[in-house]
Amino acid sequence: NFLTDHLRHGRGARFVKGLFNESLTPGLGRKLGMRPAAYLELDCDLYDSTIVALDFMFSEGLIVPGTIVGYDDFWTIPCAVPHAAATWKPETTGEWRAHLEVTTRYKVEFECLAGACRMPPAGLQSCDIYNSW
Repeated sequence: NFLTDHLRHGRGARFVKGLFNESLTPGLGRKLGMRPAAYLELDCDLYDSTIVALDFMFSEGLIVPGTIVGYDDFWTIPCAVPHAAATWKPETTGEWRAHLEVTTRYKVEFECLAGACRMPPAGLQSCDIYNSW
């Protein structure tokens, strides 16, 4: 496997095989000697997998003040389904919904650093599939 071969001699990289809800178990972070993340990139797409991954990271103390969290599908629906853009509510979609839930559950605040930090301006006619709009 390309990644395994290239990360074998890397520092701090490990693979945990399995579905998030089965493999991200309590105590795994301690068992593997994980330290808090400086940057966490979430490519979970769906609510169910995103909430499991975020809950694991918070409950294991792996997201701390200063950790940057990136999402690959945070606000992509208006571009993927243009006819739904007028009635779409971003907080009801997968990664966004999970983000809001952990914010409440762990009593944390996030600051948007890049990307679609707010709704697009009224009358926007085009979407950029790489940057939401």
